[in-house]
Amino acid sequence: MTRPAPRWLPILAALLTGAVLFAVGRVHGAGLFAEGGVVEAATAGLLAAAGSAALVLRRPWAGTALVLLALRELDLDKRAVSEGILKLRQYSGDAPLGEKIAGLLVIALILAILWRFARALPSVLRAARRETWARLVLLAFALVVVAKTLDGLARKLAGIGVEISAEAAARAPAFEESLELLFGACLLWAVLAYRTSPCPPSNPPA
Repeated sequence: MTRPAPRWLPILAALLTGAVLFAVGRVHGAGLFAEGGVVEAATAGLLAAAGSAALVLRRPWAGTALVLLALRELDLDKRAVSEGILKLRQYSGDAPLGEKIAGLLVIALILAILWRFARALPSVLRAARRETWARLVLLAFALVVVAKTLDGLARKLAGIGVEISAEAAARAPAFEESLELLFGACLLWAVLAYRTSPCPPSNPPA
């Protein structure tokens, strides 16, 4: 039987990767982390690779979710339609009927995926006690929560009367993109770890 990886290994790997990204960002400047830049494209690539691997492992819900996340990272939810699939204006405005129908179908798929994952969450939490893949999934979503908190940080803090320096506001997008890259890497690692798990769950998520 394969010896399971230490519980701290995913967290250590994430911290080391984050440190490397921070150092690279300091050397090459903010352009590396710009919207539509190298880091964002790499994140989309990791998510697409994770989704493809999940589909090969016959985990269709997880695979579909990861592919949708990859497309979202490339902003195709906005570029493919007039206003944005997740924007109310897309359905209340003058967008073509075909776009509205397609957008509603995508939203229905997203809701179905969320329902499926909500049902699977207890099994993931139980698996996290012993399985690397489950710990990586939880770590990935912790990272993306923090990343989304950093999105528009100056604007969010200004709304509650808190001001941050221009330097901090300029650095926030780099940290956000770095965390999203780690999010994608952790999910790809989770799929690969699930494949090599010595005792995969009898009721696997998605």
